[in-house]
Amino acid sequence: MLKAILHISLDEKFVAAADLVFAKAYPTVQNDFYLITPRADKLKFGQLKENFRIIFSEKKSIDLIYQKLPDYDLLVLHFLPDFSIKLVNNLKYKIPI
Repeated sequence: MLKAILHISLDEKFVAAADLVFAKAYPTVQNDFYLITPRADKLKFGQLKENFRIIFSEKKSIDLIYQKLPDYDLLVLHFLPDFSIKLVNNLKYKIPI
């Protein structure tokens, strides 16, 4: 049974919509969202919910994700650029993606 899902995205509008969908589909599951962006001024969506975390550095985000990943049952990547490839290629944990 799923207890916690970690979502990673580059687009705050998309993950805000995904948050609504996953909350409805899995109401008892903790959904946390890491939004990776190079600059705060590129954010256009406004106030993000408490289960969202903004990370401004790709290197810091990879380190943080690896550190936090054991707390999650599922990793959802809402994008597929080079960052996703680096992240998946270096996973040390067996986790569904």
